[in-house]
Amino acid sequence: MSNLLADGMATLATKMKNYASSTVTYRRGSASVSIQATIGRLLLRTTDGTGNTKTELTDRDFVFKAADLVLNGQQTTPRDMDTIDAVFGSTTKRFTVMPIGNEKAWRYSDEQGETTIRVHTKHTSNV
Repeated sequence: MSNLLADGMATLATKMKNYASSTVTYRRGSASVSIQATIGRLLLRTTDGTGNTKTELTDRDFVFKAADLVLNGQQTTPRDMDTIDAVFGSTTKRFTVMPIGNEKAWRYSDEQGETTIRVHTKHTSNV
């Protein structure tokens, strides 16, 4: 028996990659891979240690198929301080993977199927 939700998420991930993504370069040290990612922003509500709510806006979030993140021939998951280069007009901007507030730097967008990954980043330089 198939899992309709997992099947639907896999189909959506493919459609997003084909119709709503841009090529970006994902880097870890000297290893890199060009992948198709949907580029967006995410408004996060986080709480501090005393229960107060704080709202933060990520510079950019990148959403891509988990299977596409292959570095040095091995499928991997994001790590803090990896970088993503994306072209905006005539400028290539570098974004650093990092946690935002009390939210981890990345998560699966579909926890059951682990088909897509959402990465939180901050703009750190132009290259």
